[in-house]
Amino acid sequence: MSSEASPRSLGPTGWAWAMLLAVACGSTPPSETDTAQASTDTSTPTTESPDTRLDQCPEELDLFDLADPGGTLYTDGAPALMVHGPQGGWHVAVQARVGGATSVEATGEVVLSTSGVRLGGDDNTFTLTIFGWDTAECEGRLQGLIVYLDDTDVDQAAICDLVGEPVTLTATVDDPATGRRAEATVELILAPDPGDSCGI
Repeated sequence: MSSEASPRSLGPTGWAWAMLLAVACGSTPPSETDTAQASTDTSTPTTESPDTRLDQCPEELDLFDLADPGGTLYTDGAPALMVHGPQGGWHVAVQARVGGATSVEATGEVVLSTSGVRLGGDDNTFTLTIFGWDTAECEGRLQGLIVYLDDTDVDQAAICDLVGEPVTLTATVDDPATGRRAEATVELILAPDPGDSCGI
């Protein structure tokens, strides 16, 4: 008597296993056409729109209206606050108007007017984006330029000794895309941070 089970003897469970095995073993790999269709990417790549803000602008770089962080213009004889930063150092902060560029490399320098000693400027270069672009005027606002007052040894006593000293603040911007440079200078009087005790 044969040991193979006849179709009649498989029973419901046996037939289920037989069907499953047949499907698994009888499956065919995807055709080349199916594979090609699956691998075809019909989506459109995302591209950034070109910056056209300078298309109608004069081919020049301008820097003007130096101001404190609150927007008050730095005019000759105006106070320059020596901000006492959270890490313990001091700096003078600057904003300005820039024409002819939407991104610049900005540097700042503070020099004592009486002696020519540079208080800050050695490590004050920043790459900054111009905000609030005015298409009609081809200009915008530069923010975030900081002149660290660390070119000489400074502590609280030294900073207090500088209060009332006249200084020359110079800001410079470079446009890496064109190689153009612009500079602005103003004469200021150093003032203490309100949080510093300088006896004033």
